[in-house]
Amino acid sequence: MTYCNPCLVPCHEKPNRRRNLFEEAKKLDILVKDKQGEPYMVPNTAFDVGMLDLTHPDTGNWFKQILQEMVDDGVRGWMADFGEGLPVDATLYSGEDPISAHNKYPEL
Repeated sequence: MTYCNPCLVPCHEKPNRRRNLFEEAKKLDILVKDKQGEPYMVPNTAFDVGMLDLTHPDTGNWFKQILQEMVDDGVRGWMADFGEGLPVDATLYSGEDPISAHNKYPEL
């Protein structure tokens, strides 16, 4: 059992990483944006995270690939977490008001 959530940490300096999911998502342009069109970096305890924009049509398939890789690596279950952290002043791909999207975001 592990956690799985839509929050990705920039990990440029982490030497033992296999992949940099934050950079992959950034290149695919599937992160929630701030008002300037940049990835919205959300404070999360001691570090900031970028959130997947679950309203973007390309996000679902990319995230499903990540989940499949977890299963292939032996993960047999996970708890979805942090979907409730959608910033209310973010910009979503869908153009939807993030205040309206906030409560349904974990269901996307």
